[in-house]
Amino acid sequence: LQQIKTHFYNREYDAIFSEPKYLPIYTTAYAPSRALAYNELFTSYPELSSILATPNAYIYCMGSGAGSEVVGLTCANLDSSTDENQGLEIHCQDYADYNEVQASLVKTMQEQWNIKDTRIKYSTSVADVLKNDTVDGMSVDEHISKATLVTAMFLMNELFTMSKKETVQLITRLVKNLPKGSYFLLVDSAGSFSNLNVNNSEGDRKKTIMIYELIDRISIFDIILKDDAVWYRLPNEKIQPLHYPTKLNNMRYFLRLYQK
Repeated sequence: LQQIKTHFYNREYDAIFSEPKYLPIYTTAYAPSRALAYNELFTSYPELSSILATPNAYIYCMGSGAGSEVVGLTCANLDSSTDENQGLEIHCQDYADYNEVQASLVKTMQEQWNIKDTRIKYSTSVADVLKNDTVDGMSVDEHISKATLVTAMFLMNELFTMSKKETVQLITRLVKNLPKGSYFLLVDSAGSFSNLNVNNSEGDRKKTIMIYELIDRISIFDIILKDDAVWYRLPNEKIQPLHYPTKLNNMRYFLRLYQK
């Protein structure tokens, strides 16, 4: 875990997610706090709750192998919808192979919460969104083209660190392929980790902007929800005690929900 934290501090994301032995450790340490935050996010905003309750919705979660999204969104769906035949599908994509982690989480949720396939279907793919990989006959762009909602939660900063050029190309493909009326949810750190260095108008000097400032400028996207600093705070232990083997953490993030 300390090695993972060191890699995070140095923004060496590929060193974490390309190493199989780190994946279950990363999930154990980071996924629970984020799952709690995502559940609160999707239950706090009616705009997000209504998307989760949409019949036959397809939610494509980019970079979500560790399981925060699948657990958080499932919990929120159980709160936002009573339709046992809703036909919601949550697809978790990641370039690291988290399939064993995902399978274990899904199996436990289905058993503990009595979730039927007619209510929520779960699927995964090991693919690189920057390369538009094709897995099981579907490319990343094809997944986007059928999505009701695409999510990028604590992902874009990592992608820009890996390749600024390819990440801009991904955003271009997202804008092109997302169906009209569908949504894109962007969530990431509200701190300096989400800073981007870009050329100013003179071209020879750098200026710093937040990731959302880049996407806010895309004219085809309407901004449905925006908040530059949202705090998720763990419940008061005396009122709602949480029990977990490792420390759970509060989170501060920015939020954007765009609609094409």
